[in-house]
Amino acid sequence: MKKSSLFILFLAAVQLFAQGTLSGIVISPYGDAEHKVSVELFTNSGDRFDDKIETMVVKTLTDEEGYYRIEGIVPGKYAVRFNENKADSTCVTITVTDVKIAGGDESLHMRLEPRCSAFGPLLCIHKKGAYSPKIRVQLKTHAEYKVMTKVEFEIIASGEKSYRYTNDDSIVTQYFPAGTGRVRVRVYEHLCDNMWQLVKTYVAKPRVTR
Repeated sequence: MKKSSLFILFLAAVQLFAQGTLSGIVISPYGDAEHKVSVELFTNSGDRFDDKIETMVVKTLTDEEGYYRIEGIVPGKYAVRFNENKADSTCVTITVTDVKIAGGDESLHMRLEPRCSAFGPLLCIHKKGAYSPKIRVQLKTHAEYKVMTKVEFEIIASGEKSYRYTNDDSIVTQYFPAGTGRVRVRVYEHLCDNMWQLVKTYVAKPRVTR
């Protein structure tokens, strides 16, 4: 056998020997094992990783104990994306970048965060003079979590703030005086004790029709 062929075989054997493994456990915000969470491994060769995916290397699902394991990974830098898809079409996606895999066993555990799956401002229009302008925020939280949600309304011009709280999927309504300008709306979800996580900020303007 030629020396070049032996060298190629040697490199292949070294690469095979150096392949790594990534494993971990995915749990809910409350410590329960998350079954059938999609775990996707992507190449992450650049300094930045966003929604523009490069190349998916492999995809697997967590088992009933929330455990996943990916074997045969060529050493390098990757991004790992966790997707929790539910029957009610809600989805929690978390991406971890710059995950370095060497020729051994690596661990990456993930605790999913409670998160609104859909919310946004609905500008409710009424005939002029019939009602004060109002903003309605449509909240849709994960059916299994029922996380306490706080909505903060701030009139940008005056800095005046008001709050609404809800535990359920609901529409939160806030009225404003006629002529109110832009309003900043912040949506928070309760983590524990007095800790709140900001999950969305947007600006809207209440108005009425003529």
